[in-house]
Order: sequence, then structure tokens, then C-alpha cells
Amino acid sequence: MASAPLPDDEAKRLEALRAYGILDTAPERAYDDLARLAGAICATPVALVTLVDEGRQWFKARLGLDVVETPRDVSFCAHAILRDGLFVVDDAFDDSRFADNPLVRGDPFIRFYAGAPLRARGGDRLGTVCVIDHIPRRLTAGQREALSALGRQAEAQLELGRRAAEIAAGARREREAREAFEAARRREERVRRCVHDLKRPLDSVVASAGRLLERDDLGAEVRASAEGIAEAAASLSRLARRALDAD
Repeated sequence: MASAPLPDDEAKRLEALRAYGILDTAPERAYDDLARLAGAICATPVALVTLVDEGRQWFKARLGLDVVETPRDVSFCAHAILRDGLFVVDDAFDDSRFADNPLVRGDPFIRFYAGAPLRARGGDRLGTVCVIDHIPRRLTAGQREALSALGRQAEAQLELGRRAAEIAAGARREREAREAFEAARRREERVRRCVHDLKRPLDSVVASAGRLLERDDLGAEVRASAEGIAEAAASLSRLARRALDAD
């Protein structure tokens, strides 16, 4: 068995794959429909929409297969992403790369494979729309063309999902900014109410201290205390006025 070599731009490819945020997400009808169409057009019992991760291939959609992922080192799709066009293995028993592959000799007993690579917006190949059969096969020219077209549809679906996620993230940031603004406005309003409520008793203290200081019978100690109270209250009242006039 020959495992597929890593693409030359593997780090960049993985970064592009993860930017879509699609790995390990729930099934989606759009991808399921693409797998069903691929299986129906190519008349195969197994059809998949796959994404080749660092150490696995993960199935976004699967028809005729129970598992959700398989190791990358035994993956046919890992070979498919090394080229731009269809990757086809008519009979795995006759191909030295796959003849002793555990997916050929054991479940799901792959004999035939055809995969159309899925390209990211920047050209990185992320996975495939692929079909599998348990007997040797040859696709017709029409089937090959249709499978390639389904690959392009899967690429378009990837971009739609990415754009929708970007729009949702933008809306979330806008909502968070609006909520933060409203919270700040409410805090400011509470502070203004507190300052306003504080200014009235301060003005009353200043007035009372003023009336007290008008008396001639105050002792020196009491007068000094009254002057200190009046000065402090007046200072706080001026601060409160400036805070209220800050707008």
C-alpha cells in the first residue's frame, strides 16, 4: 500500500480548510443531496462529500457508509487532492497503490473509486465529491462530466457557508457593540441620577452652613467647622454641576 504524499502547500491547505469552519459540523441537506446525486448518476452504492484533515478524512455527507471518518493514510481522497481533475481507480486490485489497502481488502471493500477534488477560494484542494463501488467500474464520459460538475457545486456550497458565517459573525459583532453601547448609556444615566440626587443635599448643606456662619454667637471652633463643611460641600456641588454639564 502506498499512502499519498503530503501536498507541497500542506500547511496552507489545512489553514484554508479550517477557515471554513465545516469540520465536525452536523449534516446539511445541501451536501447530502450532492452525495445522493453523485451516487445516482454514477450508479454506485457509496457516495461521499469528504474533507481531508491533517490525519483523517472526514465525511460531511455520506451515502452507503456508516463511519464518519477514516485514517488519512489509507484514504483514496488523499490521493485525489494531489491533482486538479478527476482521480479514478477502475480496479483497486490492479493498482499497486491500493491492492493491499485495508479499505480494499476489508470493509467497505473498495474496488472502484472516482473523486472530484473540492477547491477553496484560493485554489487549495480540501477534499472531494467521490463515489465508490465494490466491483470494478468504468465511468462514461457523461458520468465523469457530471461528477466534476457536482464537485463544483460542492465548492459553491462551501463558499456560501463561509459567506453566511462571515455575515453572522458581523451581525454578532454589531449586536455586541450595540449592547455594549446601551450598557454604557445605562451606566451613565445611573451616574447622572446619582449625581443629581447628591447635588440637592449638597446645596442644602452649603445653604445651612451659610446661615450658620451669619450668626454672631458662634465660637471659633464651631465657626471653623462650619466653614470647613461649607467649603467641602460647595466643592462637591461644583463637581456635581460640572458632571451634569459634561454633555
